[in-house]
Amino acid sequence: PLPDCFTCVDYLSPSCVTGSNSTNWPSMDPANLDQVREAIRLQGQRLGGHEKILHSMMDQMTKLALRVSELTCTRVFTSSQPVEPVALVPSVQPPDEPDIPPPNKYAGDPETCRNFFTQLRLIFEAQPLRFSCDAARIAYVASLLEGPPLSYFNALFESDSPVTRSFDSLCSEFKRVYDHPVRGQQAGQQLMRLKQGSMSIRQYVCRFRSLAVEAGWNELSLISAFQSGLNRTIGREMALRQELRTLEEVIAAAIHTSDQMSVWQAEPADERPAASSPSPQLPLPVAEAGDSARGEAMQLGRTRLSAEEHRRRLAAGLCLYCGQEGHRVNTCPNKKRSTPGEDKFSPAKS
Repeated sequence: PLPDCFTCVDYLSPSCVTGSNSTNWPSMDPANLDQVREAIRLQGQRLGGHEKILHSMMDQMTKLALRVSELTCTRVFTSSQPVEPVALVPSVQPPDEPDIPPPNKYAGDPETCRNFFTQLRLIFEAQPLRFSCDAARIAYVASLLEGPPLSYFNALFESDSPVTRSFDSLCSEFKRVYDHPVRGQQAGQQLMRLKQGSMSIRQYVCRFRSLAVEAGWNELSLISAFQSGLNRTIGREMALRQELRTLEEVIAAAIHTSDQMSVWQAEPADERPAASSPSPQLPLPVAEAGDSARGEAMQLGRTRLSAEEHRRRLAAGLCLYCGQEGHRVNTCPNKKRSTPGEDKFSPAKS
């Protein structure tokens, strides 16, 4: 068995000293020296383990202190409320506060600064008992910071800055440093250049709304900018609809039109109406939506274009008279202009 490391003190007993200026050390067996070294190594391992336990206890104490601070703030908040004498009634437990997951940690992105602090405000309003004082709010904010924002908060906290004592002050300070939103003229310039492109209609609407709030334009200007940014296929279909007076009506119509076109494109080819095959004969004329007979096909005598073919040509932006693109029915080169006493939609006589 290994000897206790403290037995090495026996080698320093007075019997080892023969004079005031010299010491006679007893001879030590090499085997005993190895045992002493092993005992010292084991003691070092124990000290290392004790150090880890101490750090863990310090972390637990920090969390406990934060919880005590929250409870103290809650007690101060509840005790500050005026107490009115009421009749004795059965005690009612306060409703449980909603369990809201914390937002993602903030690392200094200017685009998400306002979103981050908006989420925090909503959490504090939904959990007033848990976050009844600024100390609890500030501690919660600090736990959700990382990178440069955490370093900046640490510098403010260590210097005992007043902004670390109020959530509103801390929020204003962080927005001053990290929040650089696109506003005013810059937002208007981006709004003028905004195009739908490869975005879905709903993605385009979300981006447009965000810039519209910051630009501060009137509704007529916003309607014009929104329509000019739509893809051509949707814009042409929108032009055939009745006049829309508000931005919300225009946006709703654009979404509805895009959804209808997506449904049409998703149908199998064998279920779609067959397109007219090329022939020397002119197709039957139909009226274009938005012209003299809105919403109904023009007819020659008692012959009418089918509803499916009518919808297909509208969605594809084709002429409703000849089925070709590049013009509308009122400017179709294949249609004979009407003469007095003659049906103006009749085809040319051979």
